[in-house]
Amino acid sequence: MIKDLDPRIWTMHWGRTFRVSNFQQLLQTPGFFLQRREEDTTHQVSIFTTADNATCVVCVNSDIYERAMNQARLRNPIRDLQGMREFLKKIGFRLDRPDRFFYANEMEFRPKPIPQGVVVQPLKESDQFAFEEMTHATSKEDLEAGFVELDHTLVFGAFIHEKMVSRASAFAFDQEEWIFDVGYVTHPDYRNQGFGAMCASELTKQIFAMNKIPQIRVEPQRKASLQVAHTLGYPFFGTWEYDEAEQDE
Repeated sequence: MIKDLDPRIWTMHWGRTFRVSNFQQLLQTPGFFLQRREEDTTHQVSIFTTADNATCVVCVNSDIYERAMNQARLRNPIRDLQGMREFLKKIGFRLDRPDRFFYANEMEFRPKPIPQGVVVQPLKESDQFAFEEMTHATSKEDLEAGFVELDHTLVFGAFIHEKMVSRASAFAFDQEEWIFDVGYVTHPDYRNQGFGAMCASELTKQIFAMNKIPQIRVEPQRKASLQVAHTLGYPFFGTWEYDEAEQDE
């Protein structure tokens, strides 16, 4: 439940991202809410929809807000997310691909067992060759979606006979370094065998040991990555969409 979330999730990320003081209260109230940002941020449009689709909060800059209000004065108010999408398209704004957000808690976390013959361990500089070997075998799209780097704060790899078959890493997602974002990617020849979940599971344990909050972000169309979050017991929090960096003039 949203009301049961660690309060740091609100203060360290979402409250600052949306720049709306009553953001937490809005998400706990069913309905569609169009809000003017209280100050500028990177994105001119941010949309958050709760996991149960009961609440949608849209935060926009002052210019877009005034244009939306002008449309309402013309007896064509924006009443829901579909209406907001149509309005944004009309004024030349494109939304980037959405991300689904999951947050782990120690009560619901389900560690993934590591079977005999598989070694899951922290990666070191000496693992650079195995890291690069797996990189060459993996598509650019999968590498970008997983976003696993050797220089991240925490990095784990899964090995079979010294061959890296999967890897995962985590880095601080907020200024105070309370929320740690977990990414993972698996060698194309070793998918659908749970190796990504094994690496993400070990990372999650480490993040809990640091008294931090594990977070997973996944694009909705990446079914295997979504399954890792479900397998480990990460509850679904909601979906975030925002405008693309470059818009039509």
